[in-house]
Amino acid sequence: MRVPCAFDPRYKELAPAITIRVADQAVTGALTDIGVGGVGFMLTTELEKHSEVEVAFKLQIQDEEPFQVAARGIVRHCVPSGRVGTYRAGLEFTAIDKEEQAKLAAYVASFL
Repeated sequence: MRVPCAFDPRYKELAPAITIRVADQAVTGALTDIGVGGVGFMLTTELEKHSEVEVAFKLQIQDEEPFQVAARGIVRHCVPSGRVGTYRAGLEFTAIDKEEQAKLAAYVASFL
C-alpha cells in the first residue's frame, strides 16, 4: 500500500524532497507517494527505466523527530507528467536498512 505525500495539511508543509543519485549525478525531486516497497516522485530529469539509483529523503511521523531514509532501488517507470519539463517516476526498493524500513512502515501506517 502507498500513501500520498504531496501535501500534508497536518504539518503545513510541501512535499518532502527526495535526492536521486544515478552514477555520479544527483538530482532533486518531490515525493508524491510512498510505501514500504518503493516511492513515487516528480522530477525535472528523465530517468532510464530499469536503471539502478540511490535515493535519500526525510519523513516525519506527527510530533516525532524527522528521520532519514536512504535506499537503493530500480526505476520501474519514468514518464512525462503532463507539465512541460517534468517527469513522474516510480522506484522499487532493492536495498534498505531494516531500521529505516520499520520507520517507513510506521509512517505509512500513520495514514491508515
